[in-house]
Formats: sequence, structure tokens, C-alpha cells
Amino acid sequence: MEFGSDGYLYISFGDGGSAGDPQDNGQDLSTLLSTIIRIDVDNTTDNLNYSIPQDNPFINNNNARPEIFAYGLRNVWRFSFDSETNLMWAADVGQNAWEEIDIIYPGLNYGWNEMEASHCYPPGSDCNPNEFELPVWEYELYVDGVCSVTGGYVYRGNSIYSLKGKYIYGDWCTGDIWALSSNGQLYENEDILRTNINITSFGVDQNNELFFCGNQRIYKLTSNEGDLNNDNVLNVLDVILLVNSILSQQYSDIADVNGDNILNVLDVITLINIILN
Repeated sequence: MEFGSDGYLYISFGDGGSAGDPQDNGQDLSTLLSTIIRIDVDNTTDNLNYSIPQDNPFINNNNARPEIFAYGLRNVWRFSFDSETNLMWAADVGQNAWEEIDIIYPGLNYGWNEMEASHCYPPGSDCNPNEFELPVWEYELYVDGVCSVTGGYVYRGNSIYSLKGKYIYGDWCTGDIWALSSNGQLYENEDILRTNINITSFGVDQNNELFFCGNQRIYKLTSNEGDLNNDNVLNVLDVILLVNSILSQQYSDIADVNGDNILNVLDVITLINIILN
């Protein structure tokens, strides 16, 4: 659960259990199972200890629970809001074939249990993908050890320039951490690192720096990019070393601040902007 910038509380619910959602809760608007709900905890209505926001998508649908914000979600394991765009990102754990990343919009149906990610469920059945909001990304289960997605955050901190604006998430079994980004049309997924940690959750601090937890510990995601003298501080000394690397044509990943595999003046400009920010 998490509060949105609108002050309302958002809560996700799984489909109620049993393989394949035999009760068809995923497509049933009369239950809160398999949904994300949106409620106002500062006010009460009737016999409830909360009220329903008047712009909830199903508030005027007599066949739906008015709390519902979005539905057709099997088992969201962590959702979060992008602190810059307010978009809600959700990682939805699949049944036995696909894990998915969704952007959640009000009133939309994300397909479960007629679809698992962008695939008809059960496999071999007929479905109409055009009736549902499909994930922006998916990955196949049990390939290279992956087994369960753990949702994270769009990175808006200032310490890791290469991750800015990217959705950071992971897998519970392998401890893989990925960065998902979009050019406005297509999404691209990057491998960040394999931690071999059972990642149960991600979090951010007051500076929007990223943390994750697992194996009874809390870890902070850090980077040495741009820190050419390895003093854990980005300053003019690093700029001088970067200029020297460019002039001597000595490439290094740490110096390639903008991640284009070339050392040039663009890296200098990027590093200066990072320092100023």
C-alpha cells in the first residue's frame, strides 16, 4: 500500500489464491480481490471507516466495488509512484510462465485470469488482447533461475546519473536488478547487476536514492561512475581527470558518464551537470 500525491491510499490485493484463479476473481468487479483500490482515509462514508473518492472509475457502476481503481491483476508484488510523473508502476507476479511490469491507469483491466502478461491463459486458450491493458514489459519464468518479480521505483535520485528516469526492479530468486526505460515508443531492459540476494522489496529515502532489502539486510544502490579518483566525491578533480582521459584517449567505464561507450566533451558536460545538481 502507498499514498499517492493526491493524498489517497492505494492498496493492492491478490486474486485469492489457488492456481489459475478458479473463482474468476480477476475479472469480477464485485470483489476487491485481484485489484488495486483507492480510498480516502481522511473522511468516512456510511458504515465505512473511509470514503470513496468521487473520481474513482467505478463509483457509478452498481455492479462494481467503488473502491476499485484498476483490476485484472494476479498478485502485484510492489507498486510505486514515479515522483516526477506520478505514474503508478506495478510488478505483477505471474502464475507459472510470465512475470510482468505494468503502468496502472484508472479503470483499466490488466487481463488476469484470461491473460498472463501478454499471453492467453491458460496456454492454448482463446482470448482477445485488445480487451485488456497489456504490460509494458514481461519476462519468462524459470529462465536462468528467475522465478518471481519484485517491483521497485523509477529512479529520481542524483547519485547514479545513468539510472535517472528508469524503472528499477528485480527478481526474488536470482537477485537480478534491471533498469527499464522507454524512448517514447519502445521499452528497453538493461541488466544492472546480479546480487544473489532474495530481493523482497525496494525503497527510497528523502533524496530519492534507492535501497533494496533481502536476506535480513537493507542495501543501498550506489555507483562509482564519474568518480575517477575514487574519493567518493564528485568534484572538479574528477572533471580534470576526465579531460585528461579524453586527451590521452584512455577509455574507462567509470569515465563514460553518459554511457555511450565514447569519451568526449559530452561526458564532461554531463559530469559537470551532475556535480552542480
